[in-house]
Amino acid sequence: MKNLIRALSAFREDLWLPYEDSLGSISVEIDGGVIDKKGLEQELQSAVRNSEFDWIKLANESALFMSLENYRNIELREHVQNLLTLYIYPELKLTDGQRKIFELALVEVLNSNKDVNEGWMTSEKLLELVNEREPFLKVQSYHLWQVYLDKILYNKLNIERKVKDEKDRFIGYLRYKENH
Repeated sequence: MKNLIRALSAFREDLWLPYEDSLGSISVEIDGGVIDKKGLEQELQSAVRNSEFDWIKLANESALFMSLENYRNIELREHVQNLLTLYIYPELKLTDGQRKIFELALVEVLNSNKDVNEGWMTSEKLLELVNEREPFLKVQSYHLWQVYLDKILYNKLNIERKVKDEKDRFIGYLRYKENH
C-alpha cells in the first residue's frame, strides 16, 4: 500500500492544501518515480474491493487526518475514493452535458425539499434523490465531490454547505441558498 499511502499524504489535513495542489503533488511524485501510478490504481482497487480493509489504519499511516477518533471505516473509504477516483480514472468524469444535467438536478432536488429540515439534506440522501430523478447519469459521491470543489465551494450554484459531526473535510449537509 506504499503508493496509496504516499498519494494520500498529499491530502494531509495539517497541510490544508487546495485539492488541485494535492493532485499536482501526486503528479510530481508519479513523474519523479516516487509513486507508481499503476501500483496506486491496483492498491486502491484492492482496498475498495476488500470489505475487511482497515481504512482507519491507512488514514493513520498516511497522516490524512490529525485525529481519527471521530471517523468510521466506511466514511474514510468513501473519502479516499472521492479524493482519488477521478484522478486515477479520468474516464469516469461526467461529460460537460452530463455535468450540467447533474448540477441542475442538484439544485432542483434541494429546492424541492426546502421545507424539510430547513432545507438541509445529507450529501448521501441528495445523491440518492438525484439518481432517482436522473437514473441514466449514475452519479457517485466522487461526482458530487467534484461539483462541490468546482462550484459549491465557490458559490456558483446557490448551494450552501454545513459541516456534519465536525468533519470539515466531508461535504456534510447541503441546501439551496435562496430559500433562506
